[in-house]
Amino acid sequence: MYGVLAIVCTVVLALRLTIPESEIWLKAHADRKAGIVTEASKVGIGDLFKNKEYALPFIALIISFNVKFAFILLALFCVIGFASAILVFRKRRYNTFEEEEAAVEVAETSEAK
Repeated sequence: MYGVLAIVCTVVLALRLTIPESEIWLKAHADRKAGIVTEASKVGIGDLFKNKEYALPFIALIISFNVKFAFILLALFCVIGFASAILVFRKRRYNTFEEEEAAVEVAETSEAK
């Protein structure tokens, strides 16, 4: 499964490298290398929270991903808990059976004497 994912990622990366950059990006990149400060170069991730138009969808996206992640973790813990409960039950049952068998053998040997 991970191999298929690796193949898809490699193909997408190879295709991505063949896509040319836009003229706007090339000009902004050249300006940044030259040290020219423009209005666009002053913008950062914090500006997402200054404008309500961007802040609400961004916060909703963060909450959505956290809720999904929490449900995935909850499901994982449930599966792990269920699997460990089965293992503990089998272990207790097996130990009980061994102890019962040993007790029967001790009783049989004491009766035989």
